Amino acid sequence: MSLGQLSKKDWLDKSIEEGFIRSYSESDILDRKILGRGGYGLVYKATLKHTGIAIAMKTLIPGNNENDEETYSEFVDEVVINYLRLFVVVILVTC
Repeated sequence: MSLGQLSKKDWLDKSIEEGFIRSYSESDILDRKILGRGGYGLVYKATLKHTGIAIAMKTLIPGNNENDEETYSEFVDEVVINYLRLFVVVILVTC
């Protein structure tokens, strides 16, 4: 999916909606262990409940930054780069 005229937040939402990026509920994630803190929130090592696959779970907490569009832009860039290298799960946490 190309960014085209979409903002990166809209691109991320659309990518999740269309299944290009998977989104999981909190109940689908087991055995969370904090690996560290990224620029947008905590990073966990976890396991997907239904498959047993070990994952890296990155969190994004909208509203933690005064410029959410810039935050989404940087986050999407990081997700795209990491997605090309490894399986990353993105959980969007809303306040």
